[in-house]
Amino acid sequence: MKKPVSAAFFPLILSGALLFSACPNNTNSDLEEKTILYEAPVDDLGGQYQFYTNDWRRYNSYTSSRLLSRPAGTNTDIFEIAASKLSGHEKAGYGLIFAASVDGANGELSYYRLVITTEAVYQVEKRVFNPAAVNEEDKYTSTYFCGSSDTKGRISYFLLQGEDQRQKDAFNRIKVKREYIKTSEPEDPETGKTTYTYRFHIFFNDQHADSFTDTGAIPVRKDDSTDPGTWDGNRMAFTTGVNNAAVGEDFPNNPVDVRYKLVWN
Repeated sequence: MKKPVSAAFFPLILSGALLFSACPNNTNSDLEEKTILYEAPVDDLGGQYQFYTNDWRRYNSYTSSRLLSRPAGTNTDIFEIAASKLSGHEKAGYGLIFAASVDGANGELSYYRLVITTEAVYQVEKRVFNPAAVNEEDKYTSTYFCGSSDTKGRISYFLLQGEDQRQKDAFNRIKVKREYIKTSEPEDPETGKTTYTYRFHIFFNDQHADSFTDTGAIPVRKDDSTDPGTWDGNRMAFTTGVNNAAVGEDFPNNPVDVRYKLVWN
């Protein structure tokens, strides 16, 4: 039995599937293994982006699209997409990267990740790049909101779920609205660290579902560009989790197939 691997992909590979890890199971080896990484919209998908894989080498991972280009003049404090999961395990998350910021010399990101499942469970994780890390495991530090670091999350009945969510026209709209609270001046003159406090409001299908406050939020960093949509802290991306054979993925027989749409405000 082959052992699954965690390959480094670009678009960005994000650590950990939503739940567990395990070896691949026995599958029909005659089926073609393939992966589609958020291909640009084409006519037959109606303006959708697609993530698709039935390759066991994608087990136990999150993969995201490239950071999406935000049209000029849109509200940089609102991050919104529409997503529909047509196949794949019901406990594997999919959704939105938001408030992303390039924090490392090699393009490493700090970001928030909001994922939902077809069981109507959702969770928010903040992942902050640690430049002092000496190994891959310590490369990011995580803080969880609206759930915990294990299998627990929260349920929202504003979300379409089950077979209602597995129809081609059944999209869940996922939106986060960022609200500035305050900036704290540096308390340590040596580090010069400034902290930012934001409150984030979560909406599912235009219904306010939850909110959380982060007193050490990822800041918005202005650059030389006149377009705030390109500034660090204002960027977003799609993200898709793939579980493994132990918790129901069945590659190559049953693929993970998730469709996404952009929503700008």
